[in-house]
This record gives sequence, C-alpha cells and structure tokens, in this order.
Amino acid sequence: MSRKSVREELKRRLLDHLAIAETGVAEEYALDVRSVAAALQISPTTLYKYGFNREINGNDSDRTTSAPELQSSRIISRTRLGL
Repeated sequence: MSRKSVREELKRRLLDHLAIAETGVAEEYALDVRSVAAALQISPTTLYKYGFNREINGNDSDRTTSAPELQSSRIISRTRLGL
C-alpha cells in the first residue's frame, strides 16, 4: 500500500472512531492519542506521523460542548482533514 492510501485509510478509521467517541460517554471513549491508537490497533507514533494527534486533541476539548456545537466541530474536523 502506498503511503497516501495508508493515510486515507487511517483518516477514515480515525473519523469513524471520533464520531462515535464524541457522542459516547467520556469514560468509555477516552480521546487521547494513546487510547485512540489502541482502539484503532495502531502505534501512537503513526498518529503523530500523519499529524492526527492535533485532531484527536481538538476533539477532546470539543466533547464538553453542547450537541449543536458537536455537529459543527465534526464539520470543522472533516475540513481540517481535507474531507
């Protein structure tokens, strides 16, 4: 697999996980790089390599907002990742 396709696949999996985690209970879905990496069954280094750590950390702070703001944060998240 080329690096670009690996990045795209990882991006898709990450966004799927973040969408579920944002609506779930914080105790069940920790939004830190190590926890997300474990959930995706990849190395945390891989998330840093592709710059996804910023996205994960941004979503962690968004979790405390209300539901309408979560919707806009998902749009912003997808925009940041180029989707």
